[in-house]
Amino acid sequence: MRYAEITKSSFVNGEGCRTVLWVTGCNHHCDGCQNPDLQDPKYGKTMTTNTLSDLLKCLQKPHIDGLTLSGGDPMFPANRGEIRLICQHLKAETGKSIWMYTGYLFQDIINDPVLEYLDVIVDGKYNKDLPPALYRGSSNQRIWRKVNNVWRYDK
Repeated sequence: MRYAEITKSSFVNGEGCRTVLWVTGCNHHCDGCQNPDLQDPKYGKTMTTNTLSDLLKCLQKPHIDGLTLSGGDPMFPANRGEIRLICQHLKAETGKSIWMYTGYLFQDIINDPVLEYLDVIVDGKYNKDLPPALYRGSSNQRIWRKVNNVWRYDK
């Protein structure tokens, strides 16, 4: 798996102060995408154990509330296995929340094993013709939260 960058501290990619992993690879090709370079799965750097260590160091800082996965698309088919392992490791090590942005609809990924480690999913393709909404590029995108191990649509 490849990634473009790690943003160590962000207040716009989920609630609180978050570290963001920007992965590459996306097959949605949304018109007006804010990160078109990240659609190419060959773009960026290779994810390594050093990268994972860097993420862990960021997340261990007390002012960081959690990790956000964005891109590209973390649920791009070639990313899914490694994303699950990253989430599993970081959740076990820190217990901090994990948000994921994906162009897939929640109902299309409901059975993916990565959901066990996620706390919030923002789903749906970006639509440049719709206004933005809180934590979303366009208002058609939905926020799903895991509450007591049950996924709920946050209206």
